[in-house]
Amino acid sequence: MGQTDHQKKIDRSDPGIAFSMRLVENNPFMQWNRIEVDELDVNHCLCHVQLRHEQTNPNGLAHGGLLFTMADVAASALARADGRNYSTLDANVHYLRNVKEGMVIAEASIIRRGRTSVLIEVQIRSGEGRELTRVTVTMFCIAPAAG
Repeated sequence: MGQTDHQKKIDRSDPGIAFSMRLVENNPFMQWNRIEVDELDVNHCLCHVQLRHEQTNPNGLAHGGLLFTMADVAASALARADGRNYSTLDANVHYLRNVKEGMVIAEASIIRRGRTSVLIEVQIRSGEGRELTRVTVTMFCIAPAAG
């Protein structure tokens, strides 16, 4: 997609968003998978990846590990948008269908943000809008943001 932050709807003037994006941009596993965050605020995160052959399973479909990684990336970025640092505590993954090619999109939204944890729902869709995976992720607050 190659969009600027303005086109991507990312407001880096918000300290929590800036903190979250710094961690996103310094995540080597996310970079290797070429997952990009397109939208981020304290209630919502949208990211995408263009499916490559290296991200498929032996059946030529998107690897389940990639779909889970997208959910974890979206949930992590969203949780940290409040300026605190989080770690994944648990996740419940429902693989519903799959794709062989094209864009894969993850959209995360807050179910409940508490004092020490946040519960997030992530929907993974094809570029055509078909739901592929639904994930609920619990993120545990491990430390306040370090500035």
